Formats: sequence, structure tokens, C-alpha cells
Amino acid sequence: MAKASAKGGGKSLFARLKSAFLEGAEAGEETPPEAGRTPDADRTWVPLTLEDLLKESPSARVHIVSMADYRKAIGSAWSVRRDKILILAETVLRGHLRPGDICLHPAEALFALILRGNDAGESARRARIAAEDLGHRLVGEKYLGAAIADLPWVRLASLPADELLAGKDALDEAKLAKAAESAPRIPPKAAPAAPPPAPTPPTVVKPSESDPGWQKANHDAWRKSIDMVPIAPHGGAGKAKGKPEPDWTPITKKK
Repeated sequence: MAKASAKGGGKSLFARLKSAFLEGAEAGEETPPEAGRTPDADRTWVPLTLEDLLKESPSARVHIVSMADYRKAIGSAWSVRRDKILILAETVLRGHLRPGDICLHPAEALFALILRGNDAGESARRARIAAEDLGHRLVGEKYLGAAIADLPWVRLASLPADELLAGKDALDEAKLAKAAESAPRIPPKAAPAAPPPAPTPPTVVKPSESDPGWQKANHDAWRKSIDMVPIAPHGGAGKAKGKPEPDWTPITKKK
């Protein structure tokens, strides 16, 4: 029977892919710690086994996120795009985790979330939000479209952890798969409200159509004629050059 270990939060898909690209002894080599630093000096998390988690939180629940419908919907493309899809899925789900939460990938097209520090209602709400986000990212904008009944929704199941154990520190893959098959599909997020329709421009009605007796006003009859009088330029014709004005009196300067 296949088992998935939860030690240290499970070995992430990123770590497994990184190991696959390393060659021979490089995969097992460890970088020696710097002088004056311990191997755990840069560790920001504490490894926690599933057994320890159940001792700390006996009522912990495992939220099973299944992409089986999506895998079936894309058919043979799954084998080609598998790694990219799983990286996307794990990235989306881990983005909803808090310190101390656990994300496992115990089976193909299936993830398990253990959300610590929350009551049952809050834990289920967070798991549902994560599953909705994953479904939207997998199917794209069509996840909010009109034909949502035909789309491969993500499935979500929530069961007590002690019902899914295969030993003290592992989850039973067969039990997880069975729970995922009967899990309800997650309905899509509510589609964003459509913008209000643009206002209809008012209908322009000609005055002649609304009032049969209407006549256009003759504005030309109201205008006053303006007589334009030419102004002679300074020193031009009509004015004696150098001739003072009649009332002009020179100013006598006092000595």
C-alpha cells in the first residue's frame, strides 16, 4: 500500500524536481556550514511529523483537494503538462498556508492540507478558498463563465486525520483517493458584477416635428448695421503735419 510521509511538511514538488536535475553524487552532497554557523542557523521552520501534529491537535482534519476531474478532462495532455500543472497547484495552495500549516502531495492529482490553529469552521473556510483559487487558476477565466456545469471543477473533502492514517506518520493513499472520488465539487466563485449598461443617448427631435407651427427665427433682421469709419494713420492725410491742436498751449519752463 502506498504511503505518503508528512515529515517536515512533506518533500515539496520543487525539491523533488531539483533533485531530478542534479547528477550522481551532487544530489546527496551538502553544503558545509559557514564558520561560526550551525546547520540549522538559517532554518525558519520547525519540522513536524504527522504523529506530533495529531498529539498536539487530536481533532485535526485533512482537507483533500482533488484535481482528478481536471486530469481526466485534458486527457493525454496531462502526461506532457503534468509537472507544470503540479507546480502551479502546489504554489497556489501553499500561498494560502500560514506558519505551521502542512501541504502534502501524497498521490497523483491530489493534495492534502492540514491547517493548524483554527477551529473546524475556519479551517474548512480556508480550505474552500484555496480550492476555489486553484480551480480558477486551472481553468482560467472560463471558471466563471456561463457553461460552468461542464467544466472540470476541483473537488474538496474534509476528514479527521486519524481516519486517513496508515501508521503513525503516514497517510493512506487508497483512503485519500476513495475520499476524493466521493468529494463534492467546489462551485465557482461568484462572477464579478457586470458593469452597468451605458446610458441611452436622448433622441434628438427636430422642432418642426414636435411643433408644426414652428418657424425658424430670422436673426439677420435683429442685427444692427455697423458703420465702419476709417481712421487716418498718425500723421496721415486730413491732419496738417506739425500743426498743433487749437487749444494747445506750450508749457513755459521756469528759469
